[in-house]
Parts: sequence; C-alpha cells; structure tokens
Amino acid sequence: MSSNSEDINQQLFFLYKEHYFYEHDRREKILSRANFTVTIFSFTIIIFSYFIINLPNINYSIWSYLFIAFGLIFVSLIVFCFIRLFKFFTKYNYQYIPYIDEIDKYLIDSGIKNDSKKTYDYLIEEFNTTTKQNSINNDKRSEELTKLIKLIFICFILAALTSIPFFVLNKIN
Repeated sequence: MSSNSEDINQQLFFLYKEHYFYEHDRREKILSRANFTVTIFSFTIIIFSYFIINLPNINYSIWSYLFIAFGLIFVSLIVFCFIRLFKFFTKYNYQYIPYIDEIDKYLIDSGIKNDSKKTYDYLIEEFNTTTKQNSINNDKRSEELTKLIKLIFICFILAALTSIPFFVLNKIN
C-alpha cells in the first residue's frame, strides 16, 4: 500500500512540477509579446517627438484647433500607456520554489529529511502554491497586455488623425 501512495505522490509531484515550468514558459512568452509592444510604443513616441520638433505655427484656423485637440488627446493616451506599462512590469510578482539549501534546511528542521512521503508532500505543496499564484499573475498580465495593445493601436489612430492638421499647417506656413 505504501508503494501505491508513493507512486501517487511521485505522479502528483511531476504533474505540479510540469505545470510550474509551464507557467514560467508562459510568463516568458507574455514578456516577449510585451517587448514587441514596447517597441511599437516607442515608435509612437517617435511620431509624437516628430510633431513636437516640427511644430507648425499655430494660427486661429480650424486646422490649428484640430491639431491642438488631437495632440492633447494623443499626449493623454501616451501618458496613460506609460502608466499601463509601469503597471504591467511592476505589479505582478512571480513566486519561485525555494532554493535547494532552503528546502534542505526546512526538511532537516522539520525532521522529515528521510521521510520520502513527507518530502514529496512538502515539494508538492511548494509547487502547488507557487504555480497557482503564477497562473493568476500570467492571466492578469496577459489581460493587461491586451488592454495595452488596444490602447497603443488607438494611439496610432490618433497619430494619423493628428498628422492631417499637422501637415496641412506645415504646408500653409
């Protein structure tokens, strides 16, 4: 009977271990998508910088008002994107299983160093706890990244709308 219990513990251990590493791989994929998103956002900042560097003379025409209105909304969205990026990269902390020396110390202090069932139980609990939290964090980060991508897409649309009065004003002046 003890052998059957150990087999179940081993199976659980490998299941949780596999899921633990799956969540870390998922984290890396989300961060990879985020790097691409940051690159696109940087391009948006470059567009905004171009508008500022080549700022046309503002007169009292409809084109000036459109440029100012679109420009202010554009700036607001850029600031909002920065806030979202900051939240994305700082809010969700990942949990890791303890280092080997910490595990050994715990097993020795608990008196379960030579008890394979209790050792498996401890490791299963560590994998379970960290995996649950990492799964929640990955879900939230993925959702946050999706919102950020939509926001950056809106920034591009506003950049296009802002460019129309910008180029008209530059051509007039």
